Amino acid sequence: MVVKFYKRCPLSTAAKKIGLTIEALDSAAKNQQQRIKRKNFYLKNGFVSQNLFIKEFGVLYEFLAYGGRFTFQEVEACRRELLGPSLAKIISSKEVSKN
Repeated sequence: MVVKFYKRCPLSTAAKKIGLTIEALDSAAKNQQQRIKRKNFYLKNGFVSQNLFIKEFGVLYEFLAYGGRFTFQEVEACRRELLGPSLAKIISSKEVSKN
């Protein structure tokens, strides 16, 4: 899921940043090589890991950003704004630490 943070986002500086989530690297995943290639592609093109991991629907995602840093609170504020109040309640996410 790629999410661009536009001026709609309640954070004024977020309009200059782009954030996205990718499936976190997992040695047990059947598509581990695909995940590695995807992450390397984004890193090669200027995205930086935020060391922020978000779990949605039981899937662990890593948050990458271009143009600045994001906190979990910023990601959540933008997610709520983009999804709207109804969907934001249904599609919940939580910050998790990667072991």
